[in-house]
Amino acid sequence: MTARKTTTTAKVTAWRELVCFDFDGVLSEGRGYHWPLTGLDTSLITEAHERGYAAAIMTCNDVELVTRELRQHKINAIADPDMTHLNWTGGKTGCQVLVTGRKLAAKFYVDDRNINHQYGQDPQQVWDQADRLAGFHPCPTGHRHWGPLGAAGVLPWAVVNHRTYVLLGQRSKWVQSPGTWSGFGGAIEPGEQSGQAAGRELAEELRGCGTAELGPGIVTACPLGCGWTYTTHLARVGPGEHGLLPTVRIADGETSEIRWVPVADVAGLGNLHPGLAATWESLRAELEEVPS
Repeated sequence: MTARKTTTTAKVTAWRELVCFDFDGVLSEGRGYHWPLTGLDTSLITEAHERGYAAAIMTCNDVELVTRELRQHKINAIADPDMTHLNWTGGKTGCQVLVTGRKLAAKFYVDDRNINHQYGQDPQQVWDQADRLAGFHPCPTGHRHWGPLGAAGVLPWAVVNHRTYVLLGQRSKWVQSPGTWSGFGGAIEPGEQSGQAAGRELAEELRGCGTAELGPGIVTACPLGCGWTYTTHLARVGPGEHGLLPTVRIADGETSEIRWVPVADVAGLGNLHPGLAATWESLRAELEEVPS
């Protein structure tokens, strides 16, 4: 039996969390009503988009003037002088920039109060602080590990006709490592053990694995020694109707497709998530010890 495709993408809308930049004194050198500009640095905007954030700019300058200036610097800026876009997520492309005269509800702000940054300073400090606020574990090499307390997940498996399969999910385009095949998991929350976090994530991301039996975890640590770990729990799922593979459905937008794959075929599937690739041999060894 070959790999079985169980479901495909549901209609899911990408959502980019918002970061707001203060134009005056952060992106531009001048503060207050300062025109013409004596300096403009748009690198923070570019990097925000590369990191998957939507971006907006707050200014006490003339919104239209600031918008035109940004466009001259190749920024796809939209003026909002009437302050009508209260829930900005980056427009149709996700990479448009809203220019407004007010402070919007955002994941974080880069100004003189929230994430303190001034024109000309090293922007790395912005992203170090932003990563912590956004829920990433700090890594001195710049790697972005999801979960300040580490992360945990599940690799569901089932045996049908004396053959062992694992359930893999293809990650959606707006999450880390998009398009790769992986298990299902997320950040460990305060007070949780890895098994509790893995079970919660399984319930949040999939439907049809309610009776899964979680096994002991296999821990993968950051190879750079920053202290972050990911724990993978094998989860046995009972057979489906008529002894076939279980019918499992996607429950959230983090996964675009799921597929039952024979254990022997996983390594050749291609485009495995780096975390799964790093721990696959240990997982495979455990699965191969299971009586068929």
